[in-house]
Amino acid sequence: MRRSQGHGLLLSIIINMLFRAYWLVLVAVLIILHFALGWPLWLIVIPIACWFLHSLLITLILGWANSNSEPPKVQENKNPYSYRKD
Repeated sequence: MRRSQGHGLLLSIIINMLFRAYWLVLVAVLIILHFALGWPLWLIVIPIACWFLHSLLITLILGWANSNSEPPKVQENKNPYSYRKD
């Protein structure tokens, strides 16, 4: 089995960010409030940064958890009724 060496990290982060797209609702509301009420733009940058950092952290944790697992060892079939190749 081929083991990944982190080449799919960017793709994983993008997919993870799409799964957490509910942050875009907050950003859209803040953009509307910026144009309607003149709220500062840095209020929009904070949820975008949190969204990206949260997605990155979850991706790295899941990648780390997967990298520590080893495939199960092949065990001898001890069932006396199964077909045996001799």
